Amino acid sequence: MCALGGCSTNALIRDGQWEHDVPIMRSTPTEIIVRTNDGERAIPRAEIRDIDHPGNVLALAGVPVLALGIANLAGAWTCADRVCFGTGAGFLTASIGGLMTAFGLAIWARSFSRAGGDAERPPQIRPE
Repeated sequence: MCALGGCSTNALIRDGQWEHDVPIMRSTPTEIIVRTNDGERAIPRAEIRDIDHPGNVLALAGVPVLALGIANLAGAWTCADRVCFGTGAGFLTASIGGLMTAFGLAIWARSFSRAGGDAERPPQIRPE
């Protein structure tokens, strides 16, 4: 539950000189609008080098927890192995892993969508 509560909803946006740890509110074809302590601010897409969207680490961390719960429910461990995990522990572990993965993916998808999805990077102009 601590992992679920510790997930930030801020994206890390890197431009030429700065790193901005801010939530993405919406985007236009030329800018990404973020929320700061002073209100909303537009960051031109042409200046953005990289965006690290929130939630991806939580989603990835939830996968092995979910797998552990499913393996327990499938009977991977028995009391004969001197490791006893009851069915309740299997459901609890699988539920927490599933929540971590789903919550992380939802946060990541919302940030990615608000940034314009595939339009995150400015189009490259090629000389003709």
